Amino acid sequence: MFQWGAIADADSYELLVSTDFSFANPLIVKVGTYALPATAWQSDISLDYDTTYYWKVRGGSSNSYSAWSAVGAFTTEALVPSVTPAQSTVPDWALYVGIGLLVAVALLLIAMLVLVLRVRRF
Repeated sequence: MFQWGAIADADSYELLVSTDFSFANPLIVKVGTYALPATAWQSDISLDYDTTYYWKVRGGSSNSYSAWSAVGAFTTEALVPSVTPAQSTVPDWALYVGIGLLVAVALLLIAMLVLVLRVRRF
């Protein structure tokens, strides 16, 4: 959602959104007949993940335009990969329990081996 303050005598607003600060190749161009009638616009264009975007706006009337606003910037969130059952990770506690069980079994085997060797000597 892009939102800005009203400009006196403006009946439309032009909006530019780009991935470069110079706006050489804007991604969103709402100018001329595509200018916006209000001080807010909900983007209908999908933006890339983990990308910084720059935007600016200016007011327009039937015969003139205001200066462009200061450039605003925002960064979209990074893509969080979804975890499928085949990719699921084992919780830390389960690893600790598994290691504990292996150690316990190893100690029992050693104890049994010691007992068997002692019984054979007698």
